[in-house]
Amino acid sequence: MTMNAGTMPMERRAGALQGILLVATGALLQTMLITMVSPVLPGMMAAFSSHPNAEILTTLSITSPALSLAILSPLAGTMVDRIGRRTPLLIGLLCYAAFGIIPYFVGDLIGILVSRLFLGAATAMVMTTSMTLLGDFFSGKEREHYLEINAAFAAIFAILTIATGGFLGSIGWNVPFICYAIAAVFFVLILAFTWEPNHQQATEQADEAGDFRWGPLLILCLMVVCGGMVFISPLLFVGVLVSAAGQPSPSTAGMIGAGCSLAVPLGAISFQQLRARRFSVPSLVTLAFLIIGIGHMTIALTQSLTGLIVGFAIQQYGSGYILAGMMIWVLSLLPHAQRGRGTGMYFTSFMIAQPIAGAAFAGLVKAVGGSPLVAMGGYGVLALAVAVILILVCAPRGAFKKDPEEQTATPAG
Repeated sequence: MTMNAGTMPMERRAGALQGILLVATGALLQTMLITMVSPVLPGMMAAFSSHPNAEILTTLSITSPALSLAILSPLAGTMVDRIGRRTPLLIGLLCYAAFGIIPYFVGDLIGILVSRLFLGAATAMVMTTSMTLLGDFFSGKEREHYLEINAAFAAIFAILTIATGGFLGSIGWNVPFICYAIAAVFFVLILAFTWEPNHQQATEQADEAGDFRWGPLLILCLMVVCGGMVFISPLLFVGVLVSAAGQPSPSTAGMIGAGCSLAVPLGAISFQQLRARRFSVPSLVTLAFLIIGIGHMTIALTQSLTGLIVGFAIQQYGSGYILAGMMIWVLSLLPHAQRGRGTGMYFTSFMIAQPIAGAAFAGLVKAVGGSPLVAMGGYGVLALAVAVILILVCAPRGAFKKDPEEQTATPAG
């Protein structure tokens, strides 16, 4: 059939290539933001030991990208809702590569800290736009499928980046930073295989967006902050925890972190299987907090290398549930015209948890008498408390019953 002049062209349809590419972009670049360099934290502290406040500044240099990401994600979301998705994503990828590799070349602690803050800003743009674009390209169960894959990818990339960071950190504390240049590869792939989605849908949903209720989203974002804290804490301090258990080598920390992270894809697979059996997202997120809490408490109560490995693996298994579940829960609330801002709020909540977890760790260690392993119990208490709150709030409202989406899809009569 011939297309006349002025006839609207057929809208491009995203497929598996676009879905996997966007998931891989977001999962890898977010994961390596912290895990690539966390095994070298003790090495950085030693290298800058003569600097005033070296311990605080080196810890901030690891966690500060999460802070700037958290602050700027809503701004990035507002931008992509107004000017588009793809161009900000491409700019963010170039900035990620440029700022990420600076610590490899700079030996000044303040300069490293500043470059890491800018890296977080670039990550805010990359994460918000990639997940928003994923939400534009796919809907319903198809979108949920890619978000479940995102959790598995994040786990696999965590394994690779922790192991790589530990290995390269044995060569030199600054060597892992060169790996951030991989964002340039994603720039080429995104440029070649994605496009700006048709914004007609945004216009059609303007009334829906205007009536959008932000209250439930804000409550979920508070839960995401707690989820981010209990998820990231062992990964963030894997070098310190393994050292406290008697193994100070960065490569050992990398191997233990990578090995325990193998449990995350197992958790993601379990989540997917239970969703296929129509268990609701709220019920699975609650289960995730329970599992994560048990993992943290195992680390705290055993205070040994074996207990650390077992508890870390349990915590990572629960993280496979929570990484998929929280994102699916939040995106299910967002209409097209608010998707960028809502996604930005999600990443703000998830990433602000990292500096909060980092700041809380020092206080917890001091409170328990100086043991990093026992301090993990504080995060365990938080996880278990959130699980109890979710049970008390969600169960009376029927949120633990069949998936509402499955029920609405059932023909009436």
